[in-house]
Amino acid sequence: MMEKFTIQLSLKNRVYLVNAILLCITVIGAVLMIWYTYKTERIFNDIIDKNIVIYQSAEALGTSLVNQKGFVSYYLLDGDPAWIEECNKYRQLFDKHLVMVRSLVQEQWEKKSIYQIESRYKDYVTNKNIIIDLYKSGQYDKGSVLHKDLRQDFFKIIELCEQFKSFHKNKISDAIKISQIESNQLRYIAILAIITVVVLSLLINYIFARHILEPIRKLAEEADTMGGQKSYSNEVSALKQSVHGLIENAEQAHQELKQSRESLMLSEKMALLGKLAAGTAHSIRNPLTSVKMRLFSLNRSCNFTKYQSEDFNVISAEIKQIIKLLKIFWNFPARLN
Repeated sequence: MMEKFTIQLSLKNRVYLVNAILLCITVIGAVLMIWYTYKTERIFNDIIDKNIVIYQSAEALGTSLVNQKGFVSYYLLDGDPAWIEECNKYRQLFDKHLVMVRSLVQEQWEKKSIYQIESRYKDYVTNKNIIIDLYKSGQYDKGSVLHKDLRQDFFKIIELCEQFKSFHKNKISDAIKISQIESNQLRYIAILAIITVVVLSLLINYIFARHILEPIRKLAEEADTMGGQKSYSNEVSALKQSVHGLIENAEQAHQELKQSRESLMLSEKMALLGKLAAGTAHSIRNPLTSVKMRLFSLNRSCNFTKYQSEDFNVISAEIKQIIKLLKIFWNFPARLN
């Protein structure tokens, strides 16, 4: 069977690992936010592109109008109908660009502006056709007068086209500036957030290592009853083991104290018993000593018979035996010490 593979990390390493994961998540989030700013900028540019198309169509509209200028004068000079056909070609091109611009505009003022251009252009084309007819019929003086007035209509239409084009140009420029400003602000915020998170992460690591792990490590070393310099891979586990060791030592000390107390109580009882025995022996010994002295005097002053002498000797021997026993009780306290 395969042994279970485990990786044991110290509390410090686990905290650092979690902090690193938090830092990575924050950095990834910031990177995603920066990426989102670019994506937003691209979307914003797509919006701008619409204005660019309108701007380009408006510019093409003005160009096709400018290209219509001079063909009537050329026709007046040489009477070649090809100039009129060329003019009609640019008219069709103008109408085509006008339809495109009309399909792109959405705001009300844009529609109104296109309507003014279209309305004036229709009047311009109508008057221009009248002038061409006058030139064809040979009424050059009357056609020349109308031709001068037609130039004013032409420049007015050009002015309207330029205003429409300039507005969208300015709108594009403003949109680009706003997009760049907002994107830069978001990037600065993201960079500031990254720096802040890194600084806070380092600060948390420092505080945790200095004010939590270091005291726990010192406490574990001081609580270690085995002694010696040790390197702890897990400060909390080391402290837990040390505390368990202290608890076991405290229990052992409590048992030893309990045994010592019992031994002391027994010693006190034996000492009291010894004192009692010594006192009793002393109380008995004194009368026996007097008895012994009296027997000694009686033995010297009396003449005993054989049987009396034997009884006397037996009594004396027994008294001596009792005195020996009392001497043992007398010395009993000294043997306890």
